[in-house]
Amino acid sequence: MIRMAGTKGLQALKYLLGRNPNAVKKGIASSVPELTMRLGLDGGMAVLNASQTPGDIGDKLLTGLTDFGMSAGTGLVASRPFLGKPGIATGVDAIASIAGGLGSIPVSENVLINLSTRWDVYDDAVVNVDRRTAGASMEWRPKDNVLVRASWSESFKAPDLPYSFVGERRFFTSQTDWYQCWYDGNFGNGGEGCGGAYGIINIDGITTGNLGLKEEEGDSYAVGVVWEPMDRMVVTIDAFHIQLGDIVSTKSLSALTLDEAVCRARAAGDTLDAFPDYPDSYCSQVIGNIIRGGKDFTVNPTPEGSITAIYETPVNIAGQEFLGIDTAVSYAWVTDSAGDFNFSVFSSHQIDLKYAEDVGDPLLSYMSSNYTPRSRQSLRLGWTRGDWGAGMSVLRVGHMEYLDGSKGSPYFNTNVTVNYDLTQDSFLAFTVTNLFDAIPDTDAPYDRGSSFYPYGFNSFRYPRFGPEAYLCLLYTSDAADEGLGVDLGGRRI
Repeated sequence: MIRMAGTKGLQALKYLLGRNPNAVKKGIASSVPELTMRLGLDGGMAVLNASQTPGDIGDKLLTGLTDFGMSAGTGLVASRPFLGKPGIATGVDAIASIAGGLGSIPVSENVLINLSTRWDVYDDAVVNVDRRTAGASMEWRPKDNVLVRASWSESFKAPDLPYSFVGERRFFTSQTDWYQCWYDGNFGNGGEGCGGAYGIINIDGITTGNLGLKEEEGDSYAVGVVWEPMDRMVVTIDAFHIQLGDIVSTKSLSALTLDEAVCRARAAGDTLDAFPDYPDSYCSQVIGNIIRGGKDFTVNPTPEGSITAIYETPVNIAGQEFLGIDTAVSYAWVTDSAGDFNFSVFSSHQIDLKYAEDVGDPLLSYMSSNYTPRSRQSLRLGWTRGDWGAGMSVLRVGHMEYLDGSKGSPYFNTNVTVNYDLTQDSFLAFTVTNLFDAIPDTDAPYDRGSSFYPYGFNSFRYPRFGPEAYLCLLYTSDAADEGLGVDLGGRRI
């Protein structure tokens, strides 16, 4: 393992955060992996090359897709548990074959062009896919301490088997009837007037596979500069543009019910300017996935009746487009007696996020939609001296538009860790997450006394817990050396 200053302390912190599903899967306390791979002056920039797929970047984009989520109606949400009997998939025989090649062309003494290609053959009982993807990158070194880099790549991803072949699964869910709230005249700007009175329990939820899914495909472009102003200090600036098509996504039930209200309200003549202009194809799909007709006990029931069932089915959305800039500064220094230190600052700014639900629909910008992040920054400090090490990370998420029409303040989360090498094969780490008990701003629709939203803020987008402390012992065994262990960021256990 390559040991860097503070590596094990930050590694333990990353491991412990990864063990906290709230912090990583649904919160912003975790670190979203950078889109570009920081290779410094001795390597180029890998964004989404021919050996990767759109699925590979699902956890790498600033938008998070699972960590941060997208605005209501985008259909990209974090995975969630559900009740009911698991689905039983039918027998599936699938064969996948992959071949690829990579070559470099030295155009001049300081210019290098890299070309790559990949062939995928994927066959099962439903689809037969034969696809070639390609990629190219350029590296130009005008000076010894400056690298200018650019890349382009295609991507391809066959549908995952569970998305296509999973059997019907049923569960019960509780949702807010936003349409009934609007029908009563209490919806307001973004649903802030919809209190617990509009909650419905024991709704029949049905999850099914989709045999008609197509393969996902995409293109990515990037250009950037790497500068090394002094020894062990690196500054990078990278701009990226990613276009994805036919993405497989499962729609959030809460997004479905909220967007159903928006679609029905607009069909009745309301504007609801706080929400994007959803195309007719999307509204038809949303309304078709929500079954009404149940008895409504409200004073002013809707003609369609209350919600009785909601269908949750993976679909190919038409496309997404991401445009943004990443910047980073890192520095490491070594002392004779005080130990080794490292420092890094990373910033990612999302310029635009566009989305289309159906083929032929125009890409619509969601940058002003609810809970769409614009920027994210992280500060990391590390220290090692002998068998001791320590690390600290401060993560910042920029402001987001709330459902009540307000603008949420930037959110900060601070985590610290201290570690000690017990032996050559083991170390002990003590970690505290959310050290200063950071709490997001209150969003009115989530602060209405409901047991489903007890925190006063969107706990599906922010971490819901205060400071937490962990004591972790990691041990490297002989089995790990034989390839039987688990890889934790360079250390196997």
